[in-house]
Amino acid sequence: MWRVYISNGEYEKAFNQGKSNKEIWNEILAESRRLREKFYDKKIHLYYPGDKFPPISVTGTVCQLNCKHCGRRYLKHMVPLTTPNKLKEFCRKLADNGGNGCLISGGYTLGGFVPLKPFIEAIKEIKETTNLEINVHTGVVDQETAELLAYAGVDGVSVDIAGDQRILDEIYGLKRTPEDYLKTLKNLKDQNIRITPHIGIGFYYGQILHEFKALQFVTEVDPDVLVFVVLRPTRGTAFEKISPPSLEDTLLIMAISRIALQDKSISLGCMRPSGSIRLELEYESATSIVDRLATPSRYLITRLKKEGYEIKIDEKCCTL
Repeated sequence: MWRVYISNGEYEKAFNQGKSNKEIWNEILAESRRLREKFYDKKIHLYYPGDKFPPISVTGTVCQLNCKHCGRRYLKHMVPLTTPNKLKEFCRKLADNGGNGCLISGGYTLGGFVPLKPFIEAIKEIKETTNLEINVHTGVVDQETAELLAYAGVDGVSVDIAGDQRILDEIYGLKRTPEDYLKTLKNLKDQNIRITPHIGIGFYYGQILHEFKALQFVTEVDPDVLVFVVLRPTRGTAFEKISPPSLEDTLLIMAISRIALQDKSISLGCMRPSGSIRLELEYESATSIVDRLATPSRYLITRLKKEGYEIKIDEKCCTL
């Protein structure tokens, strides 16, 4: 039975059973819906980062990797702040103009992490002198970096979890192992930092592959929020013509996570396919799985209001 698989952490077996049997697929989604209603009733938290919570790249458009789903394209949409002084000046102005905070991110080194150490003192000063919330996108984190992030007082750390060696080898071109990501989460947890792991669905050529191991890692560390992002074929990348995972597979993965994590907060993050699949994914996940969602469509808000949902809106990252 799929319930046994989920309780034992054998998520792939539950997925395969639901994928091959529509009745079981429906049962899994119904159980996820029951748990979502039990713990969150008809409440949903929606997030619009926007100008009040801008994304910052401390490496500008530079990234030593060239991941197939990104190809450095997403760095172009971030504010390039490549020195600690530039970061402090920008954040002071952001705070003075009523900003809520920022995402500090950037391109990866060949070691699979954003080079944040030169910015630690600047981040600490920003936290001590403004009311801005700071979420940091780190990549792999060793013990020393976790201690520095705790020292700086960041409000949260987002980590993209890789649950299969093939993702690292073929998609990221990164000489790391999946266990490095579990260790990253544990290093952050040891420092009592708010952790918000991200699981990418369909990042292996649009196929489901690493998601089960990634979910196992997440359940081991008791996350503050689990965020799902879904492959979005992006122009100018190696995945431009790759089809995203099906709606059914995506919902099944997410529903299994709700059953595994019970009352833990789960979010549908910023990256997801466009078009009609986006509208369906937003609605089905909002009513059956997640309790928070980033940058939702007007269609979703209108439909949720008609169905009596209590909606809270914040202009910041969905991890906070």
